Amino acid sequence: MLQSLRNSTRHPITKILLGLVLIAFAFLGLGSFLPSMQMKSNFISAGKTEVSINQIANEFNKFRNQLMPNKSPVEALDLGLLDIIIQFLSQEALILEEARVLGLTVSRDVQKQSLLETEIFQNVDGVFDPSKFRTILLQNGLSEDQYLDLIKKNILKQQLINTISSSAKYPETLLKLIGKYNLEKRDVTIIDVPKIENIESPSQSILDEYLQKNAEKWKEPKKRIAQYFTIYPEDYYKTIKIDEETLLDEFNLRKENFDTKETRSFDQIIFNNEEDALINYEKLKNGTSLQDIELQNTDLKISSVKDINSSQIPKLISQPLFNSELNEIIKPIKSDFGYHLIKVLNITPSIEAKYGEIRDKLKDDLIKEKSLDMIYDLANFVDEAFISGKSMKEVANLKKFKIYTSGKLSEDQSLNKKKDFNNDLENSPLFLESLWSLNLDENPQLIDNKDDSFFAIKLLREEKPYLPKIEVLKDKLENDWISSKSEELTIKEAKNLIKNPNILEISENRNFNVIIEKNISRNDQSNQFSKTAFKIDEIKEKDLNISDENVQIIILDKISEPSISEVNDFIKNSQSYYDNMIKDEIASSFIASLEEKHTLKVNRSSIIQALGLTRQ
Repeated sequence: MLQSLRNSTRHPITKILLGLVLIAFAFLGLGSFLPSMQMKSNFISAGKTEVSINQIANEFNKFRNQLMPNKSPVEALDLGLLDIIIQFLSQEALILEEARVLGLTVSRDVQKQSLLETEIFQNVDGVFDPSKFRTILLQNGLSEDQYLDLIKKNILKQQLINTISSSAKYPETLLKLIGKYNLEKRDVTIIDVPKIENIESPSQSILDEYLQKNAEKWKEPKKRIAQYFTIYPEDYYKTIKIDEETLLDEFNLRKENFDTKETRSFDQIIFNNEEDALINYEKLKNGTSLQDIELQNTDLKISSVKDINSSQIPKLISQPLFNSELNEIIKPIKSDFGYHLIKVLNITPSIEAKYGEIRDKLKDDLIKEKSLDMIYDLANFVDEAFISGKSMKEVANLKKFKIYTSGKLSEDQSLNKKKDFNNDLENSPLFLESLWSLNLDENPQLIDNKDDSFFAIKLLREEKPYLPKIEVLKDKLENDWISSKSEELTIKEAKNLIKNPNILEISENRNFNVIIEKNISRNDQSNQFSKTAFKIDEIKEKDLNISDENVQIIILDKISEPSISEVNDFIKNSQSYYDNMIKDEIASSFIASLEEKHTLKVNRSSIIQALGLTRQ
């Protein structure tokens, strides 16, 4: 199962997502819990360790909100986010199951010590800040016990992985060799050999021979032509009529979605006991500020919460907060974090949506919704019709689809020219991929365009590769031959110069451009001479550097070995990187072995269904 998930991460978009999720996992480690979802099923399991749908939903929603807030859950699914989440949680389940089997435990003291050392909970002085900790947990809907449980899991994972890979160390002797190799510098002299121009035009026989020798270069590739029709929601907008009564009914049903909720901003200090909270509550009522209380108590910090609505915080806090007045000091509220002493700083009233103001937007939304229902019904009809054996023409006639004939398209998109495409769809990678996956005798296929649209496609015919007549290619062929001949003669001239011991004197007399490059690094990708400079083995040896624009002679003038201190610095700075590289390889192999040992099970379809990600 994990292998298939790994394969799914090869898509470019998915790779970008994977990198972002990795960063977010490393930085946050916090989940937004969904206590209302209490479904139990075999979604992800490794031995006796199970991953609940709550946890899957938390991670999926968290990273969707962070990484693609403008995408719907179904769109996030299509982009591969769920598969990435499943992969992470599957690996975690395997490791935790192995820890359970081995009887590994983490004491409460160790968990708390790890908490104290967590950077995001520390103040500017690097000291654990209880107020900051409580505020962050409050914003993430976590209790202290829940967070300590997350710490426990992370420590167990680290213990197990570190146990099997902690001794892995990259040999210092090899690092020394790598350092010497990478840090070596070279000085070179570069001589630009001018291109030989004024090449006579080739005869017909020369062109004929040149074409035959380079036939593959000039061949027109195999091409395909398809028939297709499209199903776009916007094509049906004008057919959908929504009367005023329906609009009013929908407005009343959705009114809360259009209303702007009241928000509040407040400052708070959280006390460990009720007595201190009440004492300071009285001080605040008598004119003392929260800032004064913070200054008088070095272990207390003000935390600020801005523009939050009642649904974003626990009810025990939201009720008194949203029943208070501006600048009111709220009587201490008890929570899992302690006693909250709150002062209301700002109130932004709710705004009730008016029908007239949102009527047009509501109408547009309804039209789009109904058009989506229509095209998914159409897509189901088309798909079933093709399966039953109906032709492209029969289906198109039944539903009045317009059939298009594509241009002549090669499999390699880069070989297709703008004129080859009749529209943007034909130029899309998905269309070309679909076209080249079909067989001539195959039924038409319905393709999901992944953007609430579809297209049906049928391979019409295929044209074999062919070599165009020389008359068609003559001008291009002649220019190519002249360019090739110029390069050939220039390289020949350069090779003759290399053999001459007086090459620098000759270059000066012939006004060749001569450049001195010093301290070239082996891995300097920006230096066009680097690769050639490090191919040469001996001082004063020469080699050619040939590019599309230039032919150059490279003379090696000096090899500078790195100093002992530079090599030692390299070892010091890179030891950790190379050690981790080995550890990662060991950890990956270890997790792969656990997959068989503990029988990993992933029920992807059940997860999709439980998360409500199926298309209606």
